[in-house]
Amino acid sequence: MKLLWQNYWLALLKLFNMSFFRIIAITQFVLFSSFLMAQNKTLVKVWETDSTFKVPESVFYSPGDSFLYVTNIDGKPNEKDLKGSISKMSLDGKQIMHDWAINFSAPKGMARYKNNLYVADLDELAVVDILSGKTLKRIPILGAIFLNDVTVDETGIVYVSDSRKGLIHRVENDIPSVFMTDKNNVNGLLAVEDGMYVCVKDTLFKVDKTKNLR
Repeated sequence: MKLLWQNYWLALLKLFNMSFFRIIAITQFVLFSSFLMAQNKTLVKVWETDSTFKVPESVFYSPGDSFLYVTNIDGKPNEKDLKGSISKMSLDGKQIMHDWAINFSAPKGMARYKNNLYVADLDELAVVDILSGKTLKRIPILGAIFLNDVTVDETGIVYVSDSRKGLIHRVENDIPSVFMTDKNNVNGLLAVEDGMYVCVKDTLFKVDKTKNLR
């Protein structure tokens, strides 16, 4: 149960556009009737890593193998330089494989479906084999400028936000299409059973299956 709540809060932190320049693990959580009540509670830091990450942007907890995955920009956030990487870290922060996956350009959000780790990589969606760290394929997102966060629904459909263009893309069977438009500075995404949470600027929306916002 504690690990599930870690995954939940890491997702919420990403939703509110928080970058991790020092990777912090949280273990003390309180059950809420609604996560909107979280502003009245306090999170407690129990450990942190040394400053060995290369401009870390996002942390993804993978319950399937109980590891944390960290994207490292290692340069400018909008530059296609192939200097970026993904680190793999144990849940206590003591074991870190910094170059677990390499050759990315300002990688940001991540999401997993089965053994595929989907990574927002500036203007492409990279697909990484979570068992080996090898990049299996890259799916170009036509016209993308600043791909930011990624989420996957229960059927394996991938959604990725483009903060600079205000778009959310939908990728099914490796074929991208535009899912939503006119969402300037859209960032965090989190697919849930009845829709998706979307963070636009400083506002959190719920999008249902018919694309209605509430």
